[in-house]
Amino acid sequence: MEPKKKKKIVAYWIEFSNEDLESAEKIIFNTHRFLPGMFFLHSALEKRLKAYFVKSQNTDAPLSHNLI
Repeated sequence: MEPKKKKKIVAYWIEFSNEDLESAEKIIFNTHRFLPGMFFLHSALEKRLKAYFVKSQNTDAPLSHNLI
């Protein structure tokens, strides 16, 4: 994968991870609804892992929830 494309894909995953993290914080701290907040935390972590996968493996992340 060319470096410019890889940088763009990593930025994509990090941007959406940040959005999910922000959503989790708002839900947990404003409504004290922990289950939906944890859903968004899980999603944020998964997207960060995908960014790491792209950066370290030099290939697209799988469009799957199975990151093993």
